[in-house]
Amino acid sequence: MFLPPDFPGCNSGSVIAAAHGPHVGIWDIRAAGFGALVTQLNLNGSTETLYTVQCSEGSRSVIGAAGAERSVGVWEPRKWTYLSRWNNCLKYEVFSMHFSTLNPEYCYVGGADY
Repeated sequence: MFLPPDFPGCNSGSVIAAAHGPHVGIWDIRAAGFGALVTQLNLNGSTETLYTVQCSEGSRSVIGAAGAERSVGVWEPRKWTYLSRWNNCLKYEVFSMHFSTLNPEYCYVGGADY
C-alpha cells in the first residue's frame, strides 16, 4: 500500500509498505535496487507470515500489520519504533485489519473461521 504524502516519515507519495513473509518492508520507489528499502519491520521475532499492512489516519499516525500468528503489531513511523502488540486477537489467522477513524488507537481485525 502507498503511504499518504502527509504520513509522518513520508514527505512524498512514493513510499510503500508491503508485507513479505514475517516482515514489513518500507520502500521508497524513487530509489533503485536495494537502496529503495528504507527499513524492515518485524513483529518482535515472529517467523509467521504477515497478511495485511495498514496505516492509521490523523496526527498520531501508526503502521500496523497482522497475520498467521494471530497478533497485531504497531509501529511509529517517525523513527520506525515498535509500539505495541495485541496477541491472540482472533482464534485463527488475521487476514484483514483497519484502524478506527474515530480513535486510531483502536483497530478492527478480521479472519477466516475454518
